[in-house]
Amino acid sequence: MADSRANIDLVFRNGLKDFEVLPPSEIWDNIHPVIKRRKSPLPLLRAAAAVAVIVSLGFLAYRWSMEASLDLIPESVAENQQLPSSVAATVTSVISGEKNRNVRVVSTRPVNTEPEISPVSLPEKEIIPVSEKVSYSVPSYLLTDYQSVKGLQNTSDRKNTKVVYPEIKPVTYEYFQENIEMPAMDRWSVTAMASPTYYSQFTSSGNDLAKKLMESDQTRVSYTGGVSLAYRINSRFSIQSGLYYSTLGQEMNGITAYSGFQKYDNSKGGPNFKVLTANGTVQTNNSDIFLSSYSLPERILTYFTNDIFDPVKASLSYVSSTLFQDMSFLELPVVVRYKVIDRKVDLNLIGGMSYNFLLGNVVYAEKDGGRYPVGTTEGLNDVSLSSSLGMGMEYNLSQNLSLNLEPTFRYYINPFNSARSTGLHPYSLGVFSGLAYKF
Repeated sequence: MADSRANIDLVFRNGLKDFEVLPPSEIWDNIHPVIKRRKSPLPLLRAAAAVAVIVSLGFLAYRWSMEASLDLIPESVAENQQLPSSVAATVTSVISGEKNRNVRVVSTRPVNTEPEISPVSLPEKEIIPVSEKVSYSVPSYLLTDYQSVKGLQNTSDRKNTKVVYPEIKPVTYEYFQENIEMPAMDRWSVTAMASPTYYSQFTSSGNDLAKKLMESDQTRVSYTGGVSLAYRINSRFSIQSGLYYSTLGQEMNGITAYSGFQKYDNSKGGPNFKVLTANGTVQTNNSDIFLSSYSLPERILTYFTNDIFDPVKASLSYVSSTLFQDMSFLELPVVVRYKVIDRKVDLNLIGGMSYNFLLGNVVYAEKDGGRYPVGTTEGLNDVSLSSSLGMGMEYNLSQNLSLNLEPTFRYYINPFNSARSTGLHPYSLGVFSGLAYKF
């Protein structure tokens, strides 16, 4: 029995040697938030200590500067002012080379009555009335060579003692106002800018055909460029106008074009094909072109439908399965600019209106880099109105030259084509960049 008790440690040690029990996983979920909350307050203490040191140094520097400025301000009296009798004038000065030595000039003799001398015209606050036993502290720079200054020699044999200060004329605000000239503000500026333009549109109509046309037509990246002239009304507002040339275009997919149809054309006038697009109806004016659409047949209006004429059996030459619709405009904008930030990099808010005059209208197909003219888009408005809103960043390269960057959103108030009422709302996005010269 005694042996079993002596060996009980060996039994437990050998029995529990490789025994491992992992704690439940939910225990760590309770411990981990407590560990994360216990953060060292050392960064907060450092920040508080730094703030205290900065405040203390600033207070000491302020006190030192105030004391130094008070020491440098000399007391002044009226020039040649007659002292009353039985007044002792004490003059304390610092002689050059002996800054800590006090020089006292005392006169106890009664002052003789002399004719009144008109005092120097000084502001009232600079005339200090003389009372009994007044001590005048003379700055060291006035008494560096006190033997050469009149009135500071040994005056024991003189009947009166006078301290004469140089006349200091107060500086008035009008003096600076007459000599400061504000720089002239540059009123005019000429800017040359260009931008790639992304054109798109959305519809508010429930017309299924209009939605299908928008899905099949893809917008092409267009370009805008021109010159503008701005007049600066004040430091914040300016008005701007100019001339810009812009192009807009889109691709009409799913329309197959063939060439060689002229020998089968028996019509005496009028277009052979009409194509419905989001921007209007395209009319063909090239009698050698045959058009068909298998993905959306209802967009092609013609007498030569697929069940009447087969271009493959007629051995027509394939040109392309995409038509390109391009329009060009001359823009006349009127824009108001408001400068929000006036620094090395200026920030402007831009808003205004623009009149767009139609210049070009063409529809074509492409093959091997060449263009096959197809027709034009009918019903386009000669003049359309658009509104613009943007933000301009202006980096001043010099006093007269600056680099401009202006992201602009443009919404067309009236659509390009007034013949269609599909509820289409065109818009465009562009990032204008260029140089501006101020004069």
